[in-house]
Amino acid sequence: MIRVVGVPFLFGGSMKKKTYVELLKDPRWQKKRLEIFSRDDWTCQRCGEKSRTLTVHHVEYEKDTQPWDYPNEYFMTLCSDCNLYEKDHILDAKITCTRAMSLSGFLADDFYNLAKQKYNG
Repeated sequence: MIRVVGVPFLFGGSMKKKTYVELLKDPRWQKKRLEIFSRDDWTCQRCGEKSRTLTVHHVEYEKDTQPWDYPNEYFMTLCSDCNLYEKDHILDAKITCTRAMSLSGFLADDFYNLAKQKYNG
């Protein structure tokens, strides 16, 4: 059987999508990861710790974007404890922030304009 990579329907080949864990083993991600650690002086940006295991935290995800293709501002160095805290609390923080802004008079267009300024401007 002839296998053609990336063309699963020809010649009986198959194309398997990589898992997220597999993507994080890619050399392009490993390079990006080291760039973020270096930029942040190998220090947790939440608690200032340097001696704990450090991780690169994705501040935001975009559909169909490879981990190494994000701009560096989408990442921050966190120790393992702070990274776990962020994962456990980010949704509640986003909801609380959105509610507070809405109660302060922000409307949908205000949210849109803030996001537009942040990402386009």
